Amino acid sequence: MFEYHARRNRMAMEGANMKNPLDSLMGTTVLGVVITIFHIIYMANMVGGGTAS
Repeated sequence: MFEYHARRNRMAMEGANMKNPLDSLMGTTVLGVVITIFHIIYMANMVGGGTAS
């Protein structure tokens, strides 16, 4: 039982060294803009080219 918890704690500590881009305000903002632009382009193409009649 102890070995399981020790291995689990060691894995959690090793994972703590990894950086998540969403941990920073700049990373969150950039990713939000990229996703928004992607969705706008995707929806414009699905609707019919995005041009008004």
